[in-house]
Amino acid sequence: MYIFYYLIFISDMIYLKTLLLEAGCGECLSYTYTQAIKNHKSRTLKAVYGSVTEIGGGSKRFPHSWIEDKGRVFDWQTMVHKLYSRGDNIITKNKWDKKGYPIKDFYRLFNVKKEKKYTPQEVADNYKKYKTIMGWKWK
Repeated sequence: MYIFYYLIFISDMIYLKTLLLEAGCGECLSYTYTQAIKNHKSRTLKAVYGSVTEIGGGSKRFPHSWIEDKGRVFDWQTMVHKLYSRGDNIITKNKWDKKGYPIKDFYRLFNVKKEKKYTPQEVADNYKKYKTIMGWKWK
C-alpha cells in the first residue's frame, strides 16, 4: 500500500511545481514525504510541517517540513543540500550535517513556529485524502 502512495507521488510533481515556485524550492516536502513512507513502520518518527526563519532568525518566515525521530531533526537542507539560508548567511558545513540536529537546537536556530506533527500512517492517509504532500492544514 505504501508503494502505491510513493508511485502516485511522482504524478503530483507537475501540480507541485507550480505551487513550489511561489512557496520556495519545495525539496523539503519531497524529502519529508519520502522519509515518512520509507520508514512507515517506525513508532517514533514524525513528519513535521511548520514555519522557520533563516538561520539565526530573520524577519521573513518560510513554510518548511522535516522529519523528527529519536530526539533529532532530519531535513533536506541539513541532510542533503547544505543550503540553510536564502540570504547572504549561507553555512556550508555544520557539525550536525548527515547526523540530524538535536530538536531543541533546530527549533532555536530556525525559530520554528506553528509546527504540526504526523505519524507515517497519517502522512499516507492525508496524501490519499488530499492528493498532495503540501502540508495538510499548513497555515
